[in-house]
Amino acid sequence: MPFAKIIVTNSTTAGAQPNPLDLSVGELTLNVADGKLFALDTTNSVVKLSDKGFESRISYLEGNPGVWGSISGTLTDQIDLSEALSAKVDASVLINAVINTDAITDGTRIILTPNTGPDATFDLVHENGDDISVTTLEDVITIKHLDTTRSNTSATANAVFGDPISVITSVSSNSKGHISAVETTTITLPSIQTFEDRVSALEYVPIDITSFDVSPSTELYEFEVSGTTQYNLGFNWNINKTPNSIALTSPFTTPTFTTADTTYVEPAFAVSNTSGAEVEHTWTLAATDSQNTSSSTKTIRWVYPFFHGVDATDLSGGSGIEGLTKLITRKEDSTVTINATNQFIYFAYPNTYGDLSAILDGNGLDVTSSFAKLDSVNVTPVLSGVARSYKIYKSRATTTINQNFQFKF
Repeated sequence: MPFAKIIVTNSTTAGAQPNPLDLSVGELTLNVADGKLFALDTTNSVVKLSDKGFESRISYLEGNPGVWGSISGTLTDQIDLSEALSAKVDASVLINAVINTDAITDGTRIILTPNTGPDATFDLVHENGDDISVTTLEDVITIKHLDTTRSNTSATANAVFGDPISVITSVSSNSKGHISAVETTTITLPSIQTFEDRVSALEYVPIDITSFDVSPSTELYEFEVSGTTQYNLGFNWNINKTPNSIALTSPFTTPTFTTADTTYVEPAFAVSNTSGAEVEHTWTLAATDSQNTSSSTKTIRWVYPFFHGVDATDLSGGSGIEGLTKLITRKEDSTVTINATNQFIYFAYPNTYGDLSAILDGNGLDVTSSFAKLDSVNVTPVLSGVARSYKIYKSRATTTINQNFQFKF
């Protein structure tokens, strides 16, 4: 068991009594004299501990150590030990630590203070996940952003002609030279024709509709009485070879054909009057072979007529204009013969066509100022029987003349 008391005296005689000037600390009584240290054992015998000053060896005490926990006092009383423990970092503060490396340049060191020891382990998160090196030396963690060099590489594609393959179209890099994005697209390798296909291609003649006609051949009609006049049109065509299929798109029916057909008769149909200047309908023929399609169209239009001529009376109100010479035409420049004897000259057409740009006489002189323009005058063509808005140019005075006049838009 440990000693309960240590006595220091200035005598080397066994059984000597303690010096009355002993220094007591707790249950220990110490006395230092002549550099010698003594203690009493359980029989009150003096035991010599050292006779060599401060280089002594306390052998007896080494053979009889104290029991752990027998030291009195608290941890806070141990000042040097408490300070040492307080200087240590709590490992819990390093869990999920965030280190901001936005402004770190190559080789910059991040030092964690207080030091955490050479065996500390940290998880580092980088925006791109790569290109960072981490080293630890003497409690210092060094994080370095690596420079990399990108080099061209090549690979072998196992695709054959006719297969789709992916190719890189663009590569983006950041300021460090790291690839940040790769764009790709898919292309298809062209197929290689067989020998038979090549021979067939040399002999191939594209399909072609050589003619597509309508009967009657008239392609411009005057509007007639709305909904009562029936039109019967016949179509015929020629193709340079027998097609795989034929299709005729009609505005009124849905015809079907065999590949040997070359004619078609459109069932009777009516065209209604319109408030506009004209109406058009188109028929489209398409013939297809194994590789191509040939097409041809036929467009037929219905219009309100132009009127021109002379009259000694004033027809500015529109009545009587329908009795002048009728011209079935679309909006276009017109040259007409005027033979007047003390008569007014008239030229009239649908109002929607707009104004004339000039009127020239037989000598090519501009005589536009010699005509008055009358807008939006109701004229009733005989064939349609419906009044429509017309624009009328009337000579300002009666005249006697026989020559051609050109009315230009």
